Amino acid sequence: MKSFELDRLDFVFQDANSQRYLGRALAELSRTLQYDEVEKIRQNRIFLIITIAPGSTLSNFYFTPSEQRQSVHLVAIDKTISDHCALDTGEMAANILHEFGHALNCPTDGTSAVREFFADSYAKQLGYGAKLVASLRKYLASGLPYIDDEMRNLIHQRIEKLEDDEQEPLVGNPRELRQ
Repeated sequence: MKSFELDRLDFVFQDANSQRYLGRALAELSRTLQYDEVEKIRQNRIFLIITIAPGSTLSNFYFTPSEQRQSVHLVAIDKTISDHCALDTGEMAANILHEFGHALNCPTDGTSAVREFFADSYAKQLGYGAKLVASLRKYLASGLPYIDDEMRNLIHQRIEKLEDDEQEPLVGNPRELRQ
């Protein structure tokens, strides 16, 4: 297995603004991800965009011209939050992997908290656990108004699991897309 060049990951972008904003984080991933992991991203049709809404993964989203209609996983990264928290390149890469984890490492069932733990585990398995923890801490310290007690508790649980070296990796399956 070998690392790939950044242009091998360009397929995740659907617009120039997203590529400009997220390009450094993807360049970071290009130096660390193995070829088979990139192919898994490609085969599962995962695309990135930037937005001003909280990061999320929308599955079964149609994002191609109608004559080529096929569903995809659309990962939305919130530029406002990323800028407000002053995430560095590695922290942004960790967040991208966490969002990819929602599409590639899904539990068979579970609460929204369980789905977050599985997505975190995906990033950790790829070497970005510490960077994800750093970004979560920045998020908690940000003072953003929509971080309520429930979210704060969940983030603390996520950090605890990410920092637990005894925690077994949580392994799920890719989320199915409609054909």
